[in-house]
Amino acid sequence: MLHERRGVMETNGKGSRIILHVSGIPATGKSWFCSYLARDHGFVHYDLEWFPQGWPVPELYPVWCNAPLDFVRQASGLHPKIAIDWGFPPDHLPLVRAFRDLGVRLLWFNGDVEQARRLYAERGGRDPNGFEFQVQRIRQSGLPGTLDPTVVETLTPGGSVRPMEELYAEVFAAHASMAPLDSR
Repeated sequence: MLHERRGVMETNGKGSRIILHVSGIPATGKSWFCSYLARDHGFVHYDLEWFPQGWPVPELYPVWCNAPLDFVRQASGLHPKIAIDWGFPPDHLPLVRAFRDLGVRLLWFNGDVEQARRLYAERGGRDPNGFEFQVQRIRQSGLPGTLDPTVVETLTPGGSVRPMEELYAEVFAAHASMAPLDSR
């Protein structure tokens, strides 16, 4: 039963609500993992940085822009299992803490920065300076420690992203209270 924090994560008579916020170092597999959750485990994936393509319910975008906590509440009323994909700017820490206080489970995808930098460059399509800027801000803000998230080391020693099934097992072992995992 999920009663750790009152809010969107609590169990009700209809089953549990699970909202994960996946953030972390750029190029550590956040979007891949959220897509995997959607494809294989019945989650709804909101990629907050990819509107309208990353929004299953685009009508919620103005809610996100004007009242992000209301976005979480409204989305949780529509979907029992949500993966929020948002590598947030560190100056949004108060908002992410408010998500946590609503019961959103925070995951931090971590990995060797040099390997992540290489993966970021290989995927292309984005300014490499964006990677450097975000990593610098992450370091300056003390993340992830200031949030107390579940930290997941996603990169292998060889520099690739670990298999999604492994990450899933690790995340849900850390949050065993989120079962049932595959109820759709």
